[in-house]
Amino acid sequence: MALVVGLDIGTKTLTGAVFSGNVKNFRLVDYFTEEIEELRSGDYSEDGEYVAPLSREELLAKVIADRKLADADIVTGVDAKDCVIREINVPFTKDEQIRKTVFFEAENHFTGFDLEDAQLEYVKIEEIEDQSRLIVAALRNDLIASRLDDCKTAGFDPVSVDMDACALFNAFAVSPMFDPTRTSLVVDMGTTSTKILLVEKGELRKIRSLRLETFVASQPKRITEPATVGSDGLEVQVDIVDGEMPPGLGDFSLESRFAEIESALRLLDPVPESEDGAPIAILPDDEFERVRQTAQEDQDGVGLASATSEDPSGSREGSSGSAAADYRSRFPGQHTQDREFDYQEYLERIGVEIQRSLAGMRMDSPIELICLTGGMSDRDEARRFFGEEFDVETVALDFGDHLGVEPTLGVSARRLGSQGAVAVGLGLKAIGQDRLQVDFRKGPYRYEHKFERVKVPLAVAASLLFLVFLQATFWAFHDWKAQSKRYDGLKAENRQVFEAFFGAAPTRSKPLAEANDIKKEWLGYGAGDIPRFVEFSDAIRSLADVMKDAGLSHFKLDSIDFKYKIKSAPRSSSRKGSSSKRPKRPDSVADANVSFETDDPEAYTKVENAFRTSAKSLFTAAPQQKRQGEAFKVTMKLTMKPEKIEKY
Repeated sequence: MALVVGLDIGTKTLTGAVFSGNVKNFRLVDYFTEEIEELRSGDYSEDGEYVAPLSREELLAKVIADRKLADADIVTGVDAKDCVIREINVPFTKDEQIRKTVFFEAENHFTGFDLEDAQLEYVKIEEIEDQSRLIVAALRNDLIASRLDDCKTAGFDPVSVDMDACALFNAFAVSPMFDPTRTSLVVDMGTTSTKILLVEKGELRKIRSLRLETFVASQPKRITEPATVGSDGLEVQVDIVDGEMPPGLGDFSLESRFAEIESALRLLDPVPESEDGAPIAILPDDEFERVRQTAQEDQDGVGLASATSEDPSGSREGSSGSAAADYRSRFPGQHTQDREFDYQEYLERIGVEIQRSLAGMRMDSPIELICLTGGMSDRDEARRFFGEEFDVETVALDFGDHLGVEPTLGVSARRLGSQGAVAVGLGLKAIGQDRLQVDFRKGPYRYEHKFERVKVPLAVAASLLFLVFLQATFWAFHDWKAQSKRYDGLKAENRQVFEAFFGAAPTRSKPLAEANDIKKEWLGYGAGDIPRFVEFSDAIRSLADVMKDAGLSHFKLDSIDFKYKIKSAPRSSSRKGSSSKRPKRPDSVADANVSFETDDPEAYTKVENAFRTSAKSLFTAAPQQKRQGEAFKVTMKLTMKPEKIEKY
């Protein structure tokens, strides 16, 4: 049975869910999670040579080869944080109209982003009168090409490239927690990003993806405190009154959108490192000049004097707040050794982002369930925090027995829910349970099915085959014409021979068959006043063969009385001295009598069946049986079959 694979290629882990079956009856037959090691985590061999760990592409190739998945249909995904996501309104409700116009409608909302160099996908989340509200996601072409190149390097070509947030919705929809009558919030707590999904009435209503890494969580703790937003990574204090963002800021403000785009582009640029491994900040010219002057002042002692004037204790803490240190501290993902990860602070930041995401939304009902998934959701503190913070039932994603997991896998439904939700959702998409129909493999990156890959060679082969067939047909036609001409010549010659031998032209289309019939008449099978007879050898041979086929163990033939003369039925002659028309009733032969003795009590039954069914029989038998002491005497009346008489 064909296999489908949902492959979640993350930053630090590689997770796969292998399904078998169809959309109505499927089961999870394999599941795997592999750690992607950092390059600096290698080891040294015995001869002192450094051995680097497997790269992501090498690990992918190894997993696909070891698990024999090269021929499976594989669906992979991209992180939602790599996509630019907007919510827009379009003046249409029909999917066909939306599909044709969504690109032009989205251009007004993706300011500063080149949609011509990206693939666009959308999900309709709401209809308001004659308008539709969409979640539109744009993914740059170079990111799609990079993901496909990684897959091809690993030895496979994915049939689809989904967004992990959409796959997460597919996975949640098949879990026991999914209830279309209530409003749910799905939170995927990953190590490099966090995704928030709002599900209302069984439909997706909102997607939010945050670049919230587990070692960078120094953001506001409560929604009542000043929130930080910025267009260039700098902190901007915004006072939040009664839990609402001020006008012009928030998720849908132009400033916030620019900040998200610039942050995303900045993270994609390679960060050079210094000799000690710390990231090197790339500063603008004016910023670089200011930092240089500050560093020079620190070196000349001016900084020390300044610090001393501000801090009577003479502490140099003021130097840590220099422009260079402040700039470098803003690098996303920069890890400082003197600061440990605060899980409570991480949870509070997610809580703040959830409130920001839902602050301006109109919902038909309040949130009734929070479902947690992701590698950072395993701790009990997470469920306790969200349950207390939002006063809502909070559970961990658990698939139960809804995936038909093979018992031999040894993987728990809890582990699948926390670590493999995205992979499961991608696999469900491959098997046909795709609720959102998002696929970035289109346009120049459209997946070529196996037939499409070979259709050009097949077309060439079909053309060559057609030419060969055409040539063979041409040769066969000429051969047929030659043979037809030869046949007509032989037929004309046969007619001439017939007429020369018999003195009259043949009356049938086949002179040879007519000559054979006349030959039979001349051989004694009835011609003129000469009577016709059944051949003695045929009758005796038929009797012997049928008695043998009857399966009698022993019998003694007493008498045989055959009548060989054929009594012809009245007929009318078609022409003088030639064959006659078919008689109105068949010719007949007088019945023959045969008697024999045997010790088989079922002899008469066997003989009767043998004469009726044997292909060698010329007769049908009507036997009678009498007992004579220990033996049985059988007498038979044999009637010639009418169709057998025609031979004579």
